[in-house]
Amino acid sequence: MSTGDLVPKQEDIDEMTKQVVVQNGGHNYLYAEYLRMTANLASESDETFLNHFQPNINYDKSDIIEALKYVMAYLKANKMKETLNTLRIEYPDAPTKTGYSTRSEVAKSWDHLNETIRTNKRKSLDKKVRQFSEEIGLPVQKHSRKPTH
Repeated sequence: MSTGDLVPKQEDIDEMTKQVVVQNGGHNYLYAEYLRMTANLASESDETFLNHFQPNINYDKSDIIEALKYVMAYLKANKMKETLNTLRIEYPDAPTKTGYSTRSEVAKSWDHLNETIRTNKRKSLDKKVRQFSEEIGLPVQKHSRKPTH
């Protein structure tokens, strides 16, 4: 074996580099950066063909703002900086504070949300309607499962 055999070929180095980039989310980062740059150009452009790309986001309901704050906290906690920056370009009025001070708070909320989803999936539509009717004070009708003729 000659000394030249111990040195990896450029193709091998390129392939190893590519694998490391893929494993560490490099493609996702580059795509997010591309979207942020595109959003930035569209929001600052006066070109007519870009008008339909310009953001026009208006939220005034508190539930929607709370959902937006959660999404922003989730992005920040998971170091999705480019996506968060894109969101701020598209919606400059986005809240600056999310109400979540630690990553564990975001994770706990995520777990609670997933548990709520699992619980709701187990309920039938009939049960959901009955529960909702009880909550708002409507009379609850008992339905039999057998069709009447």
